[in-house]
Amino acid sequence: MDIIRSINSACFLHRMFRTLLINAYLFSTRLSGGNCTQHGGWYPSSFPFNKCYFSNRTQHGYGRGYFSAISPHTCTSDDNAMVARAGLPLQDLEFVQFHPTGIYGAGCLITEGSRGEGGILRNSKAERFMERYAPTANDLASRDVVSRSMTN
Repeated sequence: MDIIRSINSACFLHRMFRTLLINAYLFSTRLSGGNCTQHGGWYPSSFPFNKCYFSNRTQHGYGRGYFSAISPHTCTSDDNAMVARAGLPLQDLEFVQFHPTGIYGAGCLITEGSRGEGGILRNSKAERFMERYAPTANDLASRDVVSRSMTN
């Protein structure tokens, strides 16, 4: 709770926000002159739900946008989808990280340490593919190299 109190204090001092709402959900975006001026949502702090409007937003992750994930089920990036549907551009998406190794069809992840213990990455044809993208590191390549090789 100390970190939430500190963030609220910083928001008040910098007059960026009136209040920081934790676990508030967005459902609409209002545009004015091509700019996003307000987000509508609800804040389920008590029953009945309180409607609220946001002038700024932050998000807490994309994790559940991928089949294999350990992120909380609320990390779906619905807010970015809402902004894109409103016709606004999304930026810096190349910085979105995901975990490149999982068990296909099971939805669970495998620690990257398993590659250090001799685990081998294979594509849908059961071929080792990392030799083409990282000839010296092979299956021990870093997460970003493995991720890029999977999308090529």
